[in-house]
Amino acid sequence: MTAPPPVPDETGPGLADDPARIPSLAEVRTALRSPDIPLPAPRSVPEAAHRVRDLIHAERFFEARYIADSFAEVPAPAAERASLLQARIAALAASGLVDQWADAAAELVGLLRRSGHPAHAAAAASVVAEALAAAPHRGAARRGRPGEGGSGPATAADAGAPGRSPARGGRRRGEAPVASEDLLRVVRALEIVPLGEQADPAREARDLRRALESLPRVQDQLLGDPVVVEMTLRMRSAQALEGMGDRAGATRQALDVLELAQTGAVEGRTLLDPQRAETAAHAVLARTLAGPSPLEAVRHALAALRSLRRVDDPVLRIGIITDLLRALMRAELADHAGFVSGRLAALQRGIQRDAHRVQPLLAVATQRIVAQRFEAAAIPVAEVRRIAQEGRDRRAAMEASRLSARIHQLTGDAEGAMAELRRMAADARWLADDLDTSGADRARLIQEEIQAQALVLRHAVDLGERRVADAAAAAMERRTRPGAAPEELPAPLMWDYRVDARVGRVIAAGVGLARGDEDVTEALYEERRREAIRVIGEVPAGHEERARYWVAYLDDRHATMLASRGEAERALRAARRALAGWEHLGRTDDAARLRAQIAALEA
Repeated sequence: MTAPPPVPDETGPGLADDPARIPSLAEVRTALRSPDIPLPAPRSVPEAAHRVRDLIHAERFFEARYIADSFAEVPAPAAERASLLQARIAALAASGLVDQWADAAAELVGLLRRSGHPAHAAAAASVVAEALAAAPHRGAARRGRPGEGGSGPATAADAGAPGRSPARGGRRRGEAPVASEDLLRVVRALEIVPLGEQADPAREARDLRRALESLPRVQDQLLGDPVVVEMTLRMRSAQALEGMGDRAGATRQALDVLELAQTGAVEGRTLLDPQRAETAAHAVLARTLAGPSPLEAVRHALAALRSLRRVDDPVLRIGIITDLLRALMRAELADHAGFVSGRLAALQRGIQRDAHRVQPLLAVATQRIVAQRFEAAAIPVAEVRRIAQEGRDRRAAMEASRLSARIHQLTGDAEGAMAELRRMAADARWLADDLDTSGADRARLIQEEIQAQALVLRHAVDLGERRVADAAAAAMERRTRPGAAPEELPAPLMWDYRVDARVGRVIAAGVGLARGDEDVTEALYEERRREAIRVIGEVPAGHEERARYWVAYLDDRHATMLASRGEAERALRAARRALAGWEHLGRTDDAARLRAQIAALEA
């Protein structure tokens, strides 16, 4: 039986042999230095916009609103004022203050109109009106609050939203023009009012792609630097593509963001980038390049950390340090990874919310497993399990079981590994069947469940736990039968797993038969063997070599079972069939072993 290991190998190709590209430990140590606290107070509207965005990401909404309000009357160019207003709207929306962000949105629409961008104002008003209609307590905006008069626009839509004049037979004098669909796509993608709802990554990636296609046609109608607008859209596109599993697409978009930033620097332009698109692009690349180019991923993670010298956001910093540690392990930089792991283990204790500590703890545990510090690795694994139990977090529990199984396997505790793998499979099954799980994520979780059950089956056969092996095989068959698996999982892969389950049941029955279990008869064994051969015969087109492997493997195990029962003649016939199969496949080691077995049987 074959199955992937329960923990992805955190080491990559041997890239650590290129000293010219390896960052020094001093460089890593400098990047991990904490920011100078307290940070200096913002002195301008652009600095205030940056600080407000940073505080929103750090979930310090009161401070974000305070700084935005403090700079509300500070003179600034229209583009800088709009940037601060959008940051203030984001802070109010994140705080759930619907009526106040509606007022701030109306102010933004007025600013856009006064600055000579009526089409941008119309699009913004339309997008805000859509957000108000979808927001909770949407009727609360400026509806006779105590102590306030009823004059003034109630929402951004009342301040000049498009779409009102066509209903009355054409555009009136002084009204904003109706925004084009291209402009609406771009303004929607810029998220004037982010309500914090998790969008489907595939839909979000599609909308952002359309917005980027529309941008060249409408960029002259927008207030602000077109380069920054494109950077923001591409950064969000990279994050959406990464969320849907398209790492290559995410890498391309993130690299485009950095190229745009470099172009602006070469041209001597000061880019107003309060959303830190450049930092976010480095962070995306630190994750997406960890597999194919781990050293490049390390460099991007270090660049992201260096850009956070004046950002007080522990969750963001620790998230990037976690990505750095994983990239270092992929690059096989053991000393660097050990140093970063120790710092990360200490830093993660300062995070307030336990949910934000799970990924750092998993990364630390993985590094300690790679370093064969198994007792030390068990400590963060136990902490993740505690957090998962208290927060009813099945994903965290599944990852804790995966790492715990790896520890048991590497320390020779097959029974402990089997128990942890069964827990992992149960969590993966629960998550895959959860109605809130997306299609692509469901396919990944189903494969996780099948792989865990395949390893349970292997351990159960080795330990002689026939009933556990039968239960694992039945779980694999339930997921792999025709029509049961999602389209994202290819049929040949599901057939391979289905054969694995059937062959496993044959081996388990053979173990019981050789051991003399009362509930295992030769008829049951032969029935399971015939069923396995039938499933092997359902081989998908183009996978005939794999079917030959399974036939040879089944004959090999059949010969071993018969030999253990003293049936030399039948064992010889099965062994010779297996030998022919291994020789046809070019499996020299297996063929040599079978020749020795045949010689022993003939003797």
